[in-house]
Amino acid sequence: MSAVSDTMHLHILRSEIVAQLDTGALPRAGGERIFAGFGDDRCCDCCGRPIGVRDVLYEVELQQLAVAGSRPLAMHLRCFDVWVDASRLSRALPPPQRFRRPATWTECPGTTWTECPGATWRK
Repeated sequence: MSAVSDTMHLHILRSEIVAQLDTGALPRAGGERIFAGFGDDRCCDCCGRPIGVRDVLYEVELQQLAVAGSRPLAMHLRCFDVWVDASRLSRALPPPQRFRRPATWTECPGTTWTECPGATWRK
């Protein structure tokens, strides 16, 4: 695999993991116990791909998931590294300000909609 495609795959992986962290589908790193070994064809909780018998498997036991019957998270080595970095970065930054403009809105001529005190929203 070339360095360019490897970087592109890492970028895609990072955005997938960040999206899962943002939606709560994946918990944030912190307060975990980590075990490493070889994979057993289990699916990775970060990317959804199998962790082969020649791959490094990280099992992550999170304190917030330590309830009866919960299983540790399974991750590839690369997915684990990206998950930890993305979790740390998301803690260091304020929550993103999400804005979605409604389908229709009125404008003031010659200004942007944020500068227009008389702009109104219509549904």
